[in-house]
Amino acid sequence: MRALLFLAAVLAVAVAAPAPSHPMLSFLPDSATQDLVAANVPEVFTGTPTASPDSIVDWVKALYEKIKEVAEELAIDGEKAFHDIIKHWEEIKNLHQFTPKQREMALFAVSSWNETHAANPVEVLTLISADLGRFDANLTHVEVFVEQTRSPNAQFIISADVRDSEEGYVLEWIRMDTNQTWPCDAESADAGCTCMKNGHCARGSLRPDPWTTKALAFQRALQQDEPLYMNMVLQSHNAFNTRADGYGADDDLWGKLLTIIKPDLEIVIANQEFSLTDQLRMGVRSLELDLHWFNGKIRMCHSHGPSSKIVTDIVHLVGLILHRDIDWDLRNIGCGPWDRPFELAVVELAEWFKLPENKDEVVVFYFEDHSYFTWGHDDLVNGPIEAHWGDLVLTPGDLKHIWGGEWPTPRSMLEHGKRIVIASASDGTHAHKFIHTTFWHENGIDRLTPFPECGKRDPTSWFRYYGDKLCYPPIMNDCDPSGWNTPERMRMAADCNTKFIGSDYSNLPLMKAAVWSWADGEPKHSGESGCTAVGPDGWVTLPCTTPMRVACQAPSPASPLLRIFTLADALMTWTDAHTSHACGSSNATFGLPVNGRESAAVRALAPGEHVW
Repeated sequence: MRALLFLAAVLAVAVAAPAPSHPMLSFLPDSATQDLVAANVPEVFTGTPTASPDSIVDWVKALYEKIKEVAEELAIDGEKAFHDIIKHWEEIKNLHQFTPKQREMALFAVSSWNETHAANPVEVLTLISADLGRFDANLTHVEVFVEQTRSPNAQFIISADVRDSEEGYVLEWIRMDTNQTWPCDAESADAGCTCMKNGHCARGSLRPDPWTTKALAFQRALQQDEPLYMNMVLQSHNAFNTRADGYGADDDLWGKLLTIIKPDLEIVIANQEFSLTDQLRMGVRSLELDLHWFNGKIRMCHSHGPSSKIVTDIVHLVGLILHRDIDWDLRNIGCGPWDRPFELAVVELAEWFKLPENKDEVVVFYFEDHSYFTWGHDDLVNGPIEAHWGDLVLTPGDLKHIWGGEWPTPRSMLEHGKRIVIASASDGTHAHKFIHTTFWHENGIDRLTPFPECGKRDPTSWFRYYGDKLCYPPIMNDCDPSGWNTPERMRMAADCNTKFIGSDYSNLPLMKAAVWSWADGEPKHSGESGCTAVGPDGWVTLPCTTPMRVACQAPSPASPLLRIFTLADALMTWTDAHTSHACGSSNATFGLPVNGRESAAVRALAPGEHVW
C-alpha cells in the first residue's frame, strides 16, 4: 500500500510539474528565463547564415554559466545580470558568430568585471562585440581584462592581452567607451573634456588650444637643427600618476573630509589630471614613468619608501618558509595590484606615435627605475618596448654606432627613423638595450631664477627643473606653493631655454606660457605684407617696409652652440636687412633667435622696442 501511495504521489508531482517551455534551453533555471531567451534570441530556433541553432545555444549556455560564476564571486544577482544581457541581444548577437577562441576572450572580459566597475557585463559584452573579430582565432593563449580607474566609473578600457607561444606581449588594443558622460571637475572642464563619472577627463577627449599647438610646433621646428640637449622639452613629472587612469581619483573627496578635521589639511596623491595621450596632445614631449615589479607585473606606481634591513630580512625569511622568492621591500610600499601595468602605457603611447600628424614628433621618456624597483625583470621592461616601439627608439647602440656617441639633432634622428629616447638611473637601464643612463642634472623649480641668470646653469648643459604638488598628510603636508610650476615660472623657464621643464598637473595654461616666440594671437600677417619682428611681448608681424633696428647674431667664443646678439645702429626695412650687410661684420648675420634664451636676449637689447 505504501508503495502504491508513493507511486501515486510521484505521478501527481510529475503531472503537476510543467514541461520545459523549450527543451533545448533546459539548462536555464526556470520557464520564465527560457521564455525570455526564446523571445530575445530567435536565432536559437532559426540559426543564422554563419551559425547553427546548436552553436547559438552553446554560446548562450556558456554565457549563462560565466555570468553565474561571476555573480557567485561578487555576491550579485546573477539571474538579473543574465536577464539584462539577453534583453540586449541585438547589441551583442554577433558574438555567437565568432570562433570558440574569440568567444573565450569575451568571457574573460566578463570574468574581469568586478564590483569596482560601474560597467556591468552588459556594457562589457556590448562594447567588445564590435571589435572582437579583429583578433586571430588561432592564437594559443588569450587573456582579456578590463582596465579602469579605481573609483566607480563608467568609462573603461578593455585591453586584450593576446599571446602566442613565442611572444608574451600585448598584440592588440581595444578602446571601449560608454556613451554616458558626467560633469567635469574644474580643470577637466577648462580643457573641454568629455568626463568620466568621477569628473576626470576621458582619455583622448581633451581639446588642445589651436594657437598654442601651432606655436609650440613652430618652436620645435626652429630647434630641429640644434643638438637634442639644446632643445627645450616640456615634461610631465610623474606623468603616469594621473587621475584619468585612476591614481588619486578621490583626492577631492578625501580633501574635503580632511578639512573637517583641520581646515588647512589637504591631500594630493595624483601628479596629473590628464591621460598620457592627452598630455602629449596638449604639447608635452617628455613623460616620466615610475616602474615597479609588483603582483606579477611591471606596474607604474609612486613609491620610494625608506630602505629597512629588518623588513627586508623578514620578507626573505617568509620567502624561505614558503619556498619561493618574494621580490619586495619597503621601497615598494606605495604599489598595489590596482596600479596600471607598464605594458598598457606602452601600447597606449604606441597608438599616439602611429598617428600621421605625429610622424615628426620626438619624445623623451624618463623611467624612474632602480634595481630594487623592477628586481631584474629586464624582459618585462624591454619586451613591451621592443614589441610596440621597436625601431622608433634611439638606443645606446644607435647613439654609439650612428652618431659616434654625440647626441644628434631632432632632424637627424627623424632622418634615421628615431623618435623616442629613454633614460633611467644607472641601475635601471635593463642591460642598456633601449635605455640610456640619465644624462641630465636636476633641481626643484624653486631653484630657477629669471633670465639672464637662469639658475646659474651652463646654457649648453642638459638640466631639468621640475615642480611637485603632492601632499600626504600627516606624512607630508607642506603642500608648499614654492615647489609648484606656474604659468609665470613656465615662462621664466622658457626664457632660459630650460631643457626639461617638469610640471605637475600639466595643463593648457602651462603650455601657453611655454610659448616664448609669438605674442598672443600672432602671426597676423604673412608673405609680403608681414615680416617677423621681436617685440616686448613676443614676436609680431609688421609691414616689411617699416624702418627699425636690426638684431645681429654671431657665434659665441664660449661655445659654438651659443650665439651673441647685438643691435645694428642704422634703421632699415626688413628687406634691406635681409639683403644687405646690415650687421657690418664678416661673422655676424641677420636672423631670428631659435630658442627662448636668445629671444629674451634680443628683447633685453631693446626694451620696449620692436626690432627686425
